[in-house]
Amino acid sequence: MTATVETVMEQLDLAPIIMSERAIPVVARAVTLTDTDVATATVRVARPNLVGENDQPVESTEEDMDDFWHTSVGKFRFTIEELPQQLQFIHQILKELPKTEDADILYYMLQSLYLMCLHGDALSKAIKDHRGFIIWCQENLLIKNLWDLCNAEHSHICEICVPILLHCISLPSGSDVFWKVIQEEFHTTDWRVRFVAVERVTVIARFMDSTPLRSNLTLQAALANAFCYLISSMDDQNVFVAQRSTLYLGTIHDTAVKSLIMCLETQFDTVMVDRPMVLQSLYQLHNSLSDRKILHWEFFFNRFDALFLEAQLNLERTTGEMQYYRDLRNSDNKNEVFVRKLQRAQEALSQSDGSSVKTLSASFGPKWPYKRTMSAPASMVPRQDTKEEKEKVYSRQYSAPILKRKSSRFGLDGHIHSIS
Repeated sequence: MTATVETVMEQLDLAPIIMSERAIPVVARAVTLTDTDVATATVRVARPNLVGENDQPVESTEEDMDDFWHTSVGKFRFTIEELPQQLQFIHQILKELPKTEDADILYYMLQSLYLMCLHGDALSKAIKDHRGFIIWCQENLLIKNLWDLCNAEHSHICEICVPILLHCISLPSGSDVFWKVIQEEFHTTDWRVRFVAVERVTVIARFMDSTPLRSNLTLQAALANAFCYLISSMDDQNVFVAQRSTLYLGTIHDTAVKSLIMCLETQFDTVMVDRPMVLQSLYQLHNSLSDRKILHWEFFFNRFDALFLEAQLNLERTTGEMQYYRDLRNSDNKNEVFVRKLQRAQEALSQSDGSSVKTLSASFGPKWPYKRTMSAPASMVPRQDTKEEKEKVYSRQYSAPILKRKSSRFGLDGHIHSIS
C-alpha cells in the first residue's frame, strides 16, 4: 500500500480568524440603605481605567473627587444644578440666612422656607432620592443656622423658625446634629455661650405648641436632652447663667411644660440608664415651679406601671416560663394602650442589654468644673464607706436650714451657769 502526499499552495488564506468584539453591558442599580444599615454596609466603587497602546496606564484628566460632599455618614456625590428646583431654592435660602441681618427680610425668608418644608414636604419627599443632600444640609446649613436664630429679641422670627427646626430634627441625621449642638453649647467653658443657650432652649419651648410629639420618639429624646440641660443650668457656677435659667423656666407656659414633662416621662420609660437623671431633673423642676404641680399621683402610677411590666418581662427571660402579662389597671391584653405599654417595656429591656441609642447620661458626661452641683447626675452615685461621727456640721451653701440642736452660751444655760 502506497500513500501520496500532495501540497496545495494556490489561494490558501492563512490569516488568523479575528474574534468579533462585543461590549459587555454594565447595569447600575440604585440601592437604598436604612439608618441601621449605614454602619455595616460596604461599598466597592468600580471605575474604568484608561490604558495606552502598550498597556501603560493613562492618568485621567477628570478629578476623582469632583462633586463629592462629605458628611458624618460618608461621602455623597451630587451637583446643585442637577437637584430639583425646590431643593435648589431651599439651598440658596439656607446659604443666605447667616448673611442676612434685617429682621423683616429674615422673617419672609423663613416664611418661604416654612411653606416649602412643612406645607410642601420638600425635605421629606427628597429623603429617598436625595438623601445625601438632606444629610449634608442638616450638618452644615439647617440645624445650626436655625438654632442661631432662636433669640427672644425677635419673637416673630422664632414663631416661624422653631417649627422648621423641630421638623428638621425629625429628619435623618437631624437628631444627631441637634444633640451635638446642644452638648457643645452647654459644655463650653465660656459662660456667655451658656447664657445664650439658656435663652434659645427657652424660646424653643415657648413655640413648640403645634409640633406633634407623641408619635416621634426621636424628637422627644432630643427635647428631653435640651430640657435637662436647661434645668441643670440653675446650678451653674456663673450667677448670670444660673439666674437666667431660673427666671426663664418660669416664663414657659403650662402647655409647653406638660409637653416637655411628657418627653422626660418617655425617656424614663424607654432608656433605663437615664432614670436617675430624669427623676432628679423633675424633682428640681418641681421645687422651682412649685405652683405648676409638676409631680402628681398620675406620674408615679404610670412609672410604677411601666416597672411592673418590665419585671414580668424580666422574669420570663430569667425563668423561661410564659407569663400572663397585666398592668396595674388590669387592662385587657388586646387593648391598644396596653399593647403600646408592653412594647415600650420590651424596648427598654432590649436597650439595657446594649444599644447605640442616645442617652442623657452619655450626653452630660462627668461633672463639669463650672458647676456647683449636678442637678442631673450622669450616673448613679458610687457607694462610699462613711464613718460614724457624733456631730457633723454642714455648710450654709444649702437653702435648707441646719436642724442641729445647739445651746447658746447667752441662753438659759449660760445664765444658770453664770449665777451658780
